[in-house]
Formats: sequence, structure tokens, C-alpha cells
Amino acid sequence: MVRYYANAGLVRSTRDVNGYRDFDATQVTRVRQIQALLGLGLTITQITDLLPCLGNDPEVPSCPAARKAIERRLHTIDAQIATLTTLRARIVDVLDLPAAVPPGTVPRGISAGADGQRRRDRARPSLRHEITNGATPLDE
Repeated sequence: MVRYYANAGLVRSTRDVNGYRDFDATQVTRVRQIQALLGLGLTITQITDLLPCLGNDPEVPSCPAARKAIERRLHTIDAQIATLTTLRARIVDVLDLPAAVPPGTVPRGISAGADGQRRRDRARPSLRHEITNGATPLDE
């Protein structure tokens, strides 16, 4: 892993007489910073852009550029959670349907609230209601 960081230009090393790489204390700190940022989901490319503000602090950098990159990552994760919550609600709804549901029928009128709980849109009757009344979304 450290060799990958060195090849990517994130850390520098010297070679001992025996050919082994030797990293000074600042580079060891840099490896810890890289691992902390990778642990937050940042990419090597993003971390490379942050090199000037990493400094010598072994903790995650608090410079404005690093903070902004971490905030962007948080927004991305929040969007992914919202998408997955909606998808999960749809899957749960499909699994709750009777076994006689025609192939290709997809439940509509499902939404997830801010708390992640499934809710049916009030303007649209449930798919279960449509099926019991003889109509399916494929008939529309």
C-alpha cells in the first residue's frame, strides 16, 4: 500500500543500502493522513489535490480545501442514502404483494419520508388496490 502511495507521488522515500524504502517521520504522518482520508471515502486523486494543505498534523486536515472535499463526500453519501432508501421501500413493497402479481408490474405511488419510513402517495391508490380491482399499471 505504501509503495502505491509513493508511486502516486503522495509520499517520498529514500533507499537504504539494502534497497529497502526508508520513510522519515513526516512521511509516516502523511501515510496516516492518507489512510484517514481514504477511510472517509475520498479518492487518491482528491487526496493528491489536498497535499498542499495536509501539513504535519497526523489527524485529518482541517484546512478549508480538505473540509470542503469532506463536505462534498458527505453530500454524496446523503444522496446515495436517499436513493437507496427509496429503492428499498420499492423492493419491500414488491415483496409485500400477493404472489399473483403479473410480471413487469412495478409499484408506483411509493415514497420515503425524511425519516426513511415507507409511505404511499395519497393521490395514487395502492398497487394492491389496483390488482384487486382488475387493473394493473400495465393496462394503463
